[in-house]
Amino acid sequence: MREIWRGEYENPKVLFDFLVDKVAIELEPPAPFQIGGDPRGDRSKVVVELSPTPIELVDFYAPPRAEGD
Repeated sequence: MREIWRGEYENPKVLFDFLVDKVAIELEPPAPFQIGGDPRGDRSKVVVELSPTPIELVDFYAPPRAEGD
């Protein structure tokens, strides 16, 4: 999965497009699923999609912005 999220996974027989808003992952056999490290049982399908609501984040490590930026 890490290679997919970083855009480094390359296997044109399996996956050929990275620019998506929603992805369905089907597993056979079903695999253990976690949310935030908490077990949520086995899943045979997981759907991952972008939220329609933007989320504001704070970067405490970013340098201060100049006034007017």
